[in-house]
Amino acid sequence: MTHQLKVLTSLLDLQLRLNGLLKRPEKESFLQRLGEFDQEMVEHIDADADRVLLTLIDRSSTELHQYSSTHAMLVMVLCQMSRTLIAAGEDQVHQSMRLAALTMNISIVGLQDELSQQLAQLSADQKERIASHSAQSEELLRSSLGCTEPLWLESVRRHHDAIPGALSERTPAERIARLIQRADLFAARISPRKTRPAMSAAAAAQVAYLGEDGKPDEAGAALIKAIGIYPPGCWVGLGNGELAIVLRRGAKAHCPVVAALLGPDGMPLPIARVRDTEIERYGIRASLPPGKIKFRPHLATLLSKV
Repeated sequence: MTHQLKVLTSLLDLQLRLNGLLKRPEKESFLQRLGEFDQEMVEHIDADADRVLLTLIDRSSTELHQYSSTHAMLVMVLCQMSRTLIAAGEDQVHQSMRLAALTMNISIVGLQDELSQQLAQLSADQKERIASHSAQSEELLRSSLGCTEPLWLESVRRHHDAIPGALSERTPAERIARLIQRADLFAARISPRKTRPAMSAAAAAQVAYLGEDGKPDEAGAALIKAIGIYPPGCWVGLGNGELAIVLRRGAKAHCPVVAALLGPDGMPLPIARVRDTEIERYGIRASLPPGKIKFRPHLATLLSKV
């Protein structure tokens, strides 16, 4: 098995594990198993964050199956990559942030998966469960699953707080919650629903970047600085007419390394061609919503080019 296929297999296995952990949590083993999951994910991020982003953004943009676990993993990764906003070099704080991102929706993971496939409008009961899920998730973690970490619990409770403005006067939990909220917005917007298409990555980045007051948001800006305007896994149109998927962040936020997969005529190229978007003829002309791309690349092959 190639290294790239091992990476992909490991990430998909982690997704399955998280899906089971969140949907069928057992008090006796939950904290230990979640901690082990967290450490394995950190190892993947430290080894190659671009490969992780490529896998998770591609799946978030195209797959509704097990939406809740994919979403939780992506939000956790986005927060980890933006972690210096919260505290420099404080591993325990960063772990609480990651665990909060993974479990922020633990009280409604089944509902999340249902809603990703639902065509009908939300029922009154569904609206109530969504409105109360932050507090319910904290209560489940604290009362039923043995979590006693205050920073983790408070961050979960506050993760839907919509409070724009500077972070300097906020507590660590409030800063974590704000970063999770921005990452949550980005991840949700690039994922399709039965009732709406997914946004392009650039459009989702703008949603995360601008706060509720319409001004640049400090946490959103840190997130976009970390992952780029065109993060790995998103689709773009190039100056020469080719359509490409982003492989790796570049030295400049708007100039990633991409793999051209479709020609100007919309037909698949014989082989993926790696393009440097700093070169004018390969410069990015558009950020494309995934729904406009009918071609599904082979992820393991793409990972070999990252």
